[in-house]
Amino acid sequence: AADELANAPPAVPSVAGATKTLNQLSRAELKQALQEQFELSFSDEVMDDFYVETMPGIRDDENDIVQFSGYLNVSSTKRSFFVLVLSQDKPKEDPLVLWTNGGPGCSGLIGYLTEHGPFRAQEDMTLKKDDYSWSKVANMLYIESPTGVGYSYSEAGDSADTTDDYKSGDASVAKDNLQLVKSFYDKFDTFSSDGNGNEFYLSAESYGGHYIPTLAKIMVEDEEDDSVKDLFKGFLVGNPYTDPVENMRGMFGAFWGQQLVPAPMYTAWIENCGDSDSVNTYYDDEYCSTLEDDMFDLVGDVDWYGLGYPVCNRDLSSDTASHADGSAPPSGSTVFASAKDSEMASGFNQVLSSQAAQMLKHTHPRLHKRVAERWVELRAGGAEAVGGNYVATPRGVASLAASVDTADGSQSKLGYDACVVDYMTNYLNKDEVKSALHAESSASWSECTAKVLYDYTSQQDYMETLYKQFLETTDLRIMVFSGDDDSICSPLGTQNWIWKLGYSVVDDWAAWYYKSEYGSGQVGGYHVKFNGTEAGSSLTFVTAHGAGHEVSMYQPLKGFMLFKNFVKGIW
Repeated sequence: AADELANAPPAVPSVAGATKTLNQLSRAELKQALQEQFELSFSDEVMDDFYVETMPGIRDDENDIVQFSGYLNVSSTKRSFFVLVLSQDKPKEDPLVLWTNGGPGCSGLIGYLTEHGPFRAQEDMTLKKDDYSWSKVANMLYIESPTGVGYSYSEAGDSADTTDDYKSGDASVAKDNLQLVKSFYDKFDTFSSDGNGNEFYLSAESYGGHYIPTLAKIMVEDEEDDSVKDLFKGFLVGNPYTDPVENMRGMFGAFWGQQLVPAPMYTAWIENCGDSDSVNTYYDDEYCSTLEDDMFDLVGDVDWYGLGYPVCNRDLSSDTASHADGSAPPSGSTVFASAKDSEMASGFNQVLSSQAAQMLKHTHPRLHKRVAERWVELRAGGAEAVGGNYVATPRGVASLAASVDTADGSQSKLGYDACVVDYMTNYLNKDEVKSALHAESSASWSECTAKVLYDYTSQQDYMETLYKQFLETTDLRIMVFSGDDDSICSPLGTQNWIWKLGYSVVDDWAAWYYKSEYGSGQVGGYHVKFNGTEAGSSLTFVTAHGAGHEVSMYQPLKGFMLFKNFVKGIW
């Protein structure tokens, strides 16, 4: 079947040739090789300012990935960081795909080093090649947005302008990212309409459910410059935050579906809250808010992004023995606005990734504060039992700390590393890594940041209006994909808003398959396709069975297959 793609990624083309490894080539030799073998032309300025000669921690015989990184100007003072990974298949013909993560306020390098980039960060500060990198079939452009995220920064100095640069919302981020894309094409014109004219796609996850549709909107409406619009063919978003009401229904529905909350509590919420279409019911109503608080408390210390997966509870900040250089990694993966915020998050981020915590903080600030404070109390042993009307046995610190003997649950058995984000954070703060990537030497990299002052009101906007615009006035191809083990942006809520759009189904709901060590015909998930009313427009919804919020982090093969199916036009 067309949906069952070969598991083996395409062979990596040899840029370096037979006699030299990539890091042995001079920039002039590499520039010539790229031109002769792939008809890719890069200026001397690009080679000098952006070419990544080598990545610290990668073996020489695996150093065959061509990358560029550095800063692009999005205003007179805003500097946005990017990493470009050339396709390992046919970079001249393969599409250019922009990737950013969510938050708001989280780095696109999460995708680069923990999800679908060419490498995965390791605990000993080395890098391991990812056999299911999206760069196997596309040129990947990873960005850090908005200003203040990751290595991105403001040059305004200590002034009111600096604060203004860190103020953002959906509209300003879309505007800045469009300028980033234009700045990219100015430097890397080999991908532009005047060059090879590679098709261009947008992609993201989580709060990228706002970032990408709002960017796509101003891109297709740009009357001043058609250069980007003419290349733009569509977008894909994973476990997207799209509709604040359906997101809440999906979240608590996921808790119930996994049997993480008691029936009386969930039934009370469904009957009194869950059928309301008013966003105020979920955020402001005292009765409903209390039920939601109690359900959050009871769910407790699972990975809310991947309900069936372990969490990283090891203290990596004090463990230097396994680091290749013996250096002490920085503590924590999020920059906090105050010591109190940091204290609250110290336990909070052990069971919620920084991206999950950041999203909860911005989209559900009351719940974020309540749950974070509660977890601090639980760790200190001072909290009272919660949900007394629904829980037969009071839950306390002793029960949280209790352990039982289990079968081997090692990383190799699970196929997933719950601590990979911590490895990435430690790696990206190494001086030699910042130098290799052309990042500011003084930068302190974090997965997410509190420096970004995001407009809360835009986070309550409904994105369905934009989907209708795209499907009725453009020929864009759209994919929404969901790991079905996620609760923060559960596919239950995503399905609700997608089907309510009301478009005609052209490919009925069906399983898609992959081949494993147990043979072919393994169900990877499910997909359904809708046609828009404008010729060429379509919306495909795909699930990755057993994957969490960051699909490729949890299930890299399935993430690669759904991506390849999309960019190759199968879905």
